[in-house]
Amino acid sequence: MAALEMVCEAGSQIRFHTSFVDVVMQGERISEIVILDKGGLGLLRPKVVIDTSGDGDIAMKAGAPFEMGRREDGKMMPVTLFLTIGNVDDERVESWMKEHETLHPGERLFQCIVQQAKAQGEWTLDREFLNLYRKPTSGQWRVNTTRVQNIDGTNPDDLSRAEIESRRQAWELIRFFRSHCPGLENAQLLATGSQVGVRETRHILGDYVLNGQDVLEGRQFDDSIAQCSYPIDIHDPQGPRGRLEGIRADHYEIPYRCLVPRQVDNLLVAGRPISADHEGAASARVIPPCYATGEAAGTAAALSIKQNVAPRELDVELLRSTLRNQGAIV
Repeated sequence: MAALEMVCEAGSQIRFHTSFVDVVMQGERISEIVILDKGGLGLLRPKVVIDTSGDGDIAMKAGAPFEMGRREDGKMMPVTLFLTIGNVDDERVESWMKEHETLHPGERLFQCIVQQAKAQGEWTLDREFLNLYRKPTSGQWRVNTTRVQNIDGTNPDDLSRAEIESRRQAWELIRFFRSHCPGLENAQLLATGSQVGVRETRHILGDYVLNGQDVLEGRQFDDSIAQCSYPIDIHDPQGPRGRLEGIRADHYEIPYRCLVPRQVDNLLVAGRPISADHEGAASARVIPPCYATGEAAGTAAALSIKQNVAPRELDVELLRSTLRNQGAIV
């Protein structure tokens, strides 16, 4: 409610229940956006467009170059549906976790139990361990354990298959919790995500491509608009294992150039599909940097309109100082 009030007080028009369809180009500039709502097809005539679709849908339609998944084969990280479970005995689960850490140091959470269940045919998920997180509400936990491989998050058939399979996995997890996990014998499925969570699709290529070494070495940039400290977190596109590698500094920086797609003049990209390779995006894809790049893109769009310049030509120091004044950490 606070966010809605702030946007409305700023004089912005909100269009809910509206889908993006296509773009109309004039040279390398987006002149119109085709939309679909309950009234039918319509047109928007923007000065600057910010693509926060998560998949770079607008950038792709506008002709911006992009890569899909890993550069070598296009494989993308698997998708996951989060669960919220209730009726959990918090103290017993936490005690069980501590006991597991003592008996199996260095092993992922409950990996041995999962392996036993798999050998008995009671575990079909493409995961080797559990991810459980206690919520502030007593007796409620979040579960990040479902996994569906070989999903293209830009393909509606794949997404539909992922929704069906991940919800099947949700009930398999509930049965597993009740039969194998102390403190979860009476667990109830309270909710699932409204849709499956997609980790990776298009990487829109911008004036700079954030890479894995940038992340690991904590690189800084003159045109930095955000800082991030999340590790490279890759869920293996072809198996149950992955890669979790922390950075070797306090943080790394995301340059403004990662928000500026090539070959389109009045477009910015923020969130998951910013210009990064498979490794760089494996860190920058998470929520805090998505917030930060979103604020930077919105601020840059407003400034470019006020300055009557294309986003690519915007004075980056003006953008950085404006972000600082807004409380952003650049």
